[in-house]
Amino acid sequence: MQSYNWVLTTDWMYVSPRTQEDYENEGQRVAVNSTGMVGLLLAKSHEQADFIEQVGPSNILAYVGSPWPPRQN
Repeated sequence: MQSYNWVLTTDWMYVSPRTQEDYENEGQRVAVNSTGMVGLLLAKSHEQADFIEQVGPSNILAYVGSPWPPRQN
């Protein structure tokens, strides 16, 4: 079953398929919700913010997201 993140504004709607709910590595976990998929990754601590910066936001989004167009088998 495919999961999605969904964002709705007064001007546009964005639906993003995802393969994971979070990114986990080196004992750190970063949950990625709809705000993350539009570029706003939220950190709960300075340590987590440093981890996001070290890994790179685009790497985190690439991990949890689903490629477009979908890969054909």
